[in-house]
Amino acid sequence: DDVLSPDYCGALYSAAVSTGCKIAACKIARFADGDSPPTGTGCDDSSAVVMPMDEFLKRQMEGNIEMGACNRLFHRSVFDGIRFMPGKLHEDIIFAGDLLEKVRCDVAYVDVPLYGYRQRANSIVNQQASAAKCSPDRVFAGRYLVECAKRADFPYMETCLAYAVRY
Repeated sequence: DDVLSPDYCGALYSAAVSTGCKIAACKIARFADGDSPPTGTGCDDSSAVVMPMDEFLKRQMEGNIEMGACNRLFHRSVFDGIRFMPGKLHEDIIFAGDLLEKVRCDVAYVDVPLYGYRQRANSIVNQQASAAKCSPDRVFAGRYLVECAKRADFPYMETCLAYAVRY
């Protein structure tokens, strides 16, 4: 379904190890079903930018970095006490709330599209998005993110609230 660049694993692992970060992430390139996936190659660990978790999440909420979990490599310790909620759509937003509240670490970000995200017109999320922006799971995810941000004393609450409303 989705497509990884041949450099995906090596680049993210190298970025994590060289920076000492527990999370390494890369840019996502979205492409329509039937189109060729636009994934990048040829990056090295020197292309990673290190930022605190709060800044990383703020950039996601602003739309400068894609929100999600699929374009990341995580140290296993990140998942101590964090699991995806069973039966929920928009789990990436819920997961971002958990990271915000429970994980204090820096993130190594590689601004190269190493992950190709296939967009299908008939996917559950696209059907839900075109039908209404007020599905129960979508509303839950936005509310959950805001509640986690409050508990974590997130320094960019206005950004978080604006994201939850837009989402």
